[in-house]
Amino acid sequence: MEGSIKYYEDLFKFSGKSILGSKAPYFVFEKNKKKYCGVLGNPVEGARSAWMPYIRVSDVNAVMEKAKKAGAHVMLEPSADIRKGSVAVLLDPQGAQFTIQEWPIN
Repeated sequence: MEGSIKYYEDLFKFSGKSILGSKAPYFVFEKNKKKYCGVLGNPVEGARSAWMPYIRVSDVNAVMEKAKKAGAHVMLEPSADIRKGSVAVLLDPQGAQFTIQEWPIN
């Protein structure tokens, strides 16, 4: 993960900022006091790294239920232990993984 952080800092002149309180190391990239993206180590041992698209929502639970009714599979339900219940990871009906999250992170 350290290599990825340095790569994006150098490429885009971002500064990586560690987010405290995360269960796993998590860094948010900022430039001119604006947040652009983040990096998190892949929790699946041996799995390759990949970008995860995030979609900002106002109510993670309502959107998750609507997505399930439309055919999505929930990989990670909102949990108070993970970003205070503000995030869920889903697969669309074709198997594409994406994350929905309330913003700002409380």
